[in-house]
Amino acid sequence: MPNGITFQECQWELGPIAHDLNLTLSASFWEDETGTIPAESVVSASETYYVKVEWQLTGHLQRHFCGQWQVKIDLESIGIADEYTSDLITVDMDPCKDDAYSEVFTLTSGTLNPHPGGTVYLVSTTLSSLDPCGDPGHIWGYCVGPTVMFVP
Repeated sequence: MPNGITFQECQWELGPIAHDLNLTLSASFWEDETGTIPAESVVSASETYYVKVEWQLTGHLQRHFCGQWQVKIDLESIGIADEYTSDLITVDMDPCKDDAYSEVFTLTSGTLNPHPGGTVYLVSTTLSSLDPCGDPGHIWGYCVGPTVMFVP
């Protein structure tokens, strides 16, 4: 506290800026990195596929968010086969960014080892945030995607 004379009256106003804060999150499964050829529901584990995750924070309060985003994908096997979790990608938040964030995950040959008769996988993605100190933030989300059969 200052050593000077304390003001007896203080007033403040908080603008109504949080009412329009919104997060959009989407993910999609593709046969090509550019996202022009949608993947089929039965695919070969020997080919390369892509999961594209896009998200955007909008509203007046977005300008006050800093820290990092964390995004990853998971493929949960339905049956007896190995599951898959990608590396956790961190992306710096940019409070001045007006367009969407995007991350593309590549599933190359050998990423999955399906059962010889094929394995159905549930494809999903998670999005979370870290505050500027590296602690868990207040934004959490996920997308549950399609079930896709990977065959050897």
